[in-house]
Amino acid sequence: GVPLIVFDPRQPDRAGSVIDEPTCTEDLFPTFLGLAGLQPRDQLPGRDLSGLVAGSQGDLSRPGVLLEFVAELRERQPFYDEVWRGFRSRRFKYTVKGDKNGAQPWQLFDLETDPYEMTNLVDDPAHRDTVAEHHKWLRQRMEETLDPLALAPAFGQSSWNRWQQE
Repeated sequence: GVPLIVFDPRQPDRAGSVIDEPTCTEDLFPTFLGLAGLQPRDQLPGRDLSGLVAGSQGDLSRPGVLLEFVAELRERQPFYDEVWRGFRSRRFKYTVKGDKNGAQPWQLFDLETDPYEMTNLVDDPAHRDTVAEHHKWLRQRMEETLDPLALAPAFGQSSWNRWQQE
């Protein structure tokens, strides 16, 4: 994952603090509002991280965050006409890759033991339960966000296709 670095000059004693919670770009706007002492008028995607920044909150009580890659549309480029989605928990990064016909399980990395993502564990029988759990979380987040990527059925989870839901 990519680190999120936040400095609040009102909290100088928190400088250099490390928080292990996975975050994503949808957390930024609620966090900016929270740091400014404002509440959103409407429900927003993402979480307010200002409590983590201030040290008044221990964790976000969520299993992880959704990762997205929108299709590469330039021909002869890696991932041309493919998209991927992923789910990042504290320890693992799980991704699916596909096209208009549906995404399939692609990668699982143990970020504690393999921070450079060199060993793909998605087909390792010892990690089948971890893959299944992350696939379930990914499907839930895709459904919550009305993600337009079709997700093929896997690990006991039904497929997700926003276009067939309407």
